[in-house]
Amino acid sequence: MSTYYVHYLFMVWITKNSEIIPTNNGQSLSSIFRVVSKYRSFILYRAPQAFLNASSQGLPVIMLSMYFGLESAAFYALGRAVLALPINIVGQAIADVYYGITAKKVREGVGIYSSLLKLTLGLLIVSIGPFFILYLYAPLIFSLVFGEQWELAGVYSQQLSFWYLMGLINKPSVSAISLLKINQFYLIFELISTVVRVLAIALGYYFTKSDVSTVLIYSFVGVFLNVFLIIFVLQKVKNRYG
Repeated sequence: MSTYYVHYLFMVWITKNSEIIPTNNGQSLSSIFRVVSKYRSFILYRAPQAFLNASSQGLPVIMLSMYFGLESAAFYALGRAVLALPINIVGQAIADVYYGITAKKVREGVGIYSSLLKLTLGLLIVSIGPFFILYLYAPLIFSLVFGEQWELAGVYSQQLSFWYLMGLINKPSVSAISLLKINQFYLIFELISTVVRVLAIALGYYFTKSDVSTVLIYSFVGVFLNVFLIIFVLQKVKNRYG
């Protein structure tokens, strides 16, 4: 959660330096309150959304431990952590840079749909190769790095790779949400996504009784949700900014 607030302050700094937020050297307390009021959607919607997102990351671990045991949950936690670390670092860097560039374009009245579409497709093209290799060799990689007893963590990473691929590709679209001022929608989307992902794990267990199949179902649900979000944001950007 602290990471989110650091990111939020960085976003505000970028926006301020892009002159979307008017400032002056003798900025009074009342002017600060005006800025906070103007961007209150960050506080009202993005903070709860970030908290919910961070909290929901632990739900699969809890549910897998309930359905398949602690060992399965531990394998999942390791597989997810190994995937998430580099993707979060790279994805956040892309999001920060894209936000700064597009904030300036919006201020200047320049269309951003084309750049958003190109960046999204570019990330897909660049990322699909490494993720495909990961999908093919994740169990082997985990066995070599962590030991044979952790091979199942690699199998889980194999299944989760589809979801994390889309999680990287959707970073520019997530950044555009603030520019579109649809943070309320994003909070609702996060709520629905959490419920759907929980149902995916529960239904995966009841219908397959397989931990690997359950993780795969969970991953594909994540893919669907991310694809929906990307398409929705692209359409909004096209309609509003062109």
